[in-house]
Amino acid sequence: MSRNRNREEFRSHLAAESAFAAAELSRIAGLSASLAAEARRLLVPVDRSSSSFCSSSSPFEDSEPERIGEFFFFTRSSDETGSCALLRKKVSGNEKVEELVVDVAKVASSQNASSLGQIKLSPCGRAVAMTLDVGRGKEAWRAVVVEAGRESESERENIFLGSVDGVSSVEWGGKSAFPPPSVSSSSNSLSLPPLFYTRGGAGEGKASTLHFSPWDESARKFRFEQQGSEKESCSRPPLFSEPDSSRVLALGRSKDGALLTLASASVAGSAAYALWLPRADSVSSTLTSDSISSSSLPFPPRLTCVAPFQEGVEHYLEHCDGIPGGLVVMTTATAAATGEEKAEGNEFWLAAPLADSSPSLPPSSIPPPSSWKPLLPPRSDAVLTDIDVFRDSILCYERCSSTGRPQLSLLKGFAPSSSSSSHSTPQI
Repeated sequence: MSRNRNREEFRSHLAAESAFAAAELSRIAGLSASLAAEARRLLVPVDRSSSSFCSSSSPFEDSEPERIGEFFFFTRSSDETGSCALLRKKVSGNEKVEELVVDVAKVASSQNASSLGQIKLSPCGRAVAMTLDVGRGKEAWRAVVVEAGRESESERENIFLGSVDGVSSVEWGGKSAFPPPSVSSSSNSLSLPPLFYTRGGAGEGKASTLHFSPWDESARKFRFEQQGSEKESCSRPPLFSEPDSSRVLALGRSKDGALLTLASASVAGSAAYALWLPRADSVSSTLTSDSISSSSLPFPPRLTCVAPFQEGVEHYLEHCDGIPGGLVVMTTATAAATGEEKAEGNEFWLAAPLADSSPSLPPSSIPPPSSWKPLLPPRSDAVLTDIDVFRDSILCYERCSSTGRPQLSLLKGFAPSSSSSSHSTPQI
């Protein structure tokens, strides 16, 4: 149909679409209003008089809030001015009172960075790791860590805790069990989990590697590997090396912080790895040795291969306490026989690789995808597009194959077991 807005046919079509949408959504009008009100409550505009960043009249865009302890943390950015900051506000109390945690744009400017990559808040809310392009458009990335919310009274500069060049991604280790003190706390003590980071990438003609850096409380810094520098502070081999230079390593973390995930991917396919993280309250984060090896940590970091590289296959890892074994994989790998014909093309399905065993964590090995227990098998009537994991349930985002409309499925009722015969099928 022509998009000439002056045509009566076009206007009639738009009116019919609007009427159809209004009729379909009328049954959830109350829910929609509640969700909109909650979104406005969480994303209320900042008091513009509270800081120089917030005094601008330019429009801002806020990220989805992340709750840590009694605070919501979120980023606020402006495309017009290039400003970006990490802010927080209390879960209860005056919703309009927001505190500036880190002026990210100011940190980037101090490093002569031309663009900003990742922003990762530590599980305790006390430090922020970010990646900055210091190559002036040539994508030479540097990871910088700053202490959140503690600024000198004279210059209000966030305190730097370390930096390392040549990174491609960063992620914090440890669960959210470190108590986050208030910004106004006078305590100088920090208890930070290790920081993991990847180096190298596709197109650089060299192997991509995974490293970690423990927090050294006595030196008050992270002990990064400064490769190719005379300032090398310690000597540790990488935790993982991907020799195929066409692949790039990308770090992630499960929603509950139980897993560190690593994808080794190229345009042809991907491999997936997992590193089981300990509870933060079981790890001493104060390490003072000048040369710290992985074996000296309370938890020797060890990657487990979840799925080896396979062309045309994608994997996304998550963790759910309600699933036997905890590990959840959204994958396009060939599924085991399920009695349901797989839809055409590489469609995602949901699996629990460790459901039929009671392994110690981390497991020494993981069965191949062909023997994974299906949680939501491939289906001809719907296409799985994404998942959101909760403590004992999984929300699945799908698209109906016949109508193309989005739909939701909730998986619950998981029963831990040691064999497939006693494993109960989750309810949808």
